[in-house]
Amino acid sequence: MELQVSVRPSRPPFLPEIGHRSEQPLKGLTTMSTVNRSIRNVFRNKARTIVVIIIIGISIGVFLSMTIVNGNISARTVQIAEGLDTMVIVRPAGSYGPGQFGGGMSGGPPGQGSNATQATIGVLNESIVPTIETVAHVKSVQRLAVQMSMPTMGATGGRPSMGLTQGLDPTGKIFLFSGGTVTLASGRNLDASDMSSAVAIIGGNYSSEKSVGLGGSVDINGTSVQVVGIFTSGNRFGNNAVVVPYETLKAAYSIEGPSSIYVEVDSIGYMDAVENQLKSALGEDFDVVAASEMNRSPIQSSIESISANSQLGSIVALITAVVVMIFVMVLVTRERIREIGVLKAVGFKNSKIISQFLIESVTLASIGFVVGIALTMLAGPYIASGLLGASASAPNIQGPGGFEGRSFSPVSNIDFTLSLDLVLYALALTIALGIIGSLYPIIRAIKLKPAEALRYDE
Repeated sequence: MELQVSVRPSRPPFLPEIGHRSEQPLKGLTTMSTVNRSIRNVFRNKARTIVVIIIIGISIGVFLSMTIVNGNISARTVQIAEGLDTMVIVRPAGSYGPGQFGGGMSGGPPGQGSNATQATIGVLNESIVPTIETVAHVKSVQRLAVQMSMPTMGATGGRPSMGLTQGLDPTGKIFLFSGGTVTLASGRNLDASDMSSAVAIIGGNYSSEKSVGLGGSVDINGTSVQVVGIFTSGNRFGNNAVVVPYETLKAAYSIEGPSSIYVEVDSIGYMDAVENQLKSALGEDFDVVAASEMNRSPIQSSIESISANSQLGSIVALITAVVVMIFVMVLVTRERIREIGVLKAVGFKNSKIISQFLIESVTLASIGFVVGIALTMLAGPYIASGLLGASASAPNIQGPGGFEGRSFSPVSNIDFTLSLDLVLYALALTIALGIIGSLYPIIRAIKLKPAEALRYDE
């Protein structure tokens, strides 16, 4: 008696269990079962999955790190550019200094006193202001007039202390002719609404010596002005200063016009062009000079170079991440063209096949994204330090009056923080690249006949 044994082939792991008696074996396949099957398939080949996840994670990590570094560098270069002195001074030809000098300060603000002598150095005609304002890249125009005095040694019995009363249009940055930086200790600064108001900000030393605080009054040559702010400047001269709106000083001292005009340029890169245009427009009766004595071209070139290199690094990192992810997803999907042929042979619809493989790709990409976030937080700061370790500081820059210098620090301190916007952007990019990378080989494979797909050999 002959014994017949039939051997039923084992079911491939990527196929669902299908009852052999069902007339419609694939009817019971739900969306949920497709998702579950796709996720199981991701971890079917653990070695391949781990390699793919690591590659995706590294690509995303490098991209995120470079994006954060680029953001920090861009912000820092903006701060550096804003911190550079972009003032151009217009003054009468042959003159130097902003105003008038005296020799005493027995009472009231600088420039007053029994032994104060005034010496007018030269004033500008205010009619040139509209001409200056029409020059391209001029951000603001501020008229300046100054009254300065120094007590005699006999009057004080000690070290003389020069004081300054400065009238300045409050339409731009409030600065001191004597140098230093106006840093408010209390109250407020002057602003555009104070153009002709009887208000003042005073230095800390002046406030202490004269016992004048916020809300108090200062006498400016017979004109009472209210103190709205007290500041420090970083130097003795500036701390003894009184700053009022130009129109207020002009009225108090009956001056004919400003002793100099400060022109703020909107970018350090246009400083030379603005200087040349002003010289051409105003003629030989005026000196047009930069407030600072720095060599601007190398500094501007350095700022532009740092910003460009940073943006280039971020773009290269993005392109690399895109190419790597698409390449990896294409390879992973191409390896399974025969599998797609089997699925088609047993009756899977194209839509089911596409959805299964896309879910697998999104799952892989999402896990790789999580790994990329972890790598960014762990290794990102070290990447940033390596990129920025060779940063150098710029040279010292003098202030408007030439008395005080300042320098900006190198771009070395990175705020390595992952913002929610950046995380969401990276997640969307990762998922999109995963879908794009797998979609092409999937569509190509489902166009093949099942027999051709089964014979496919890479």
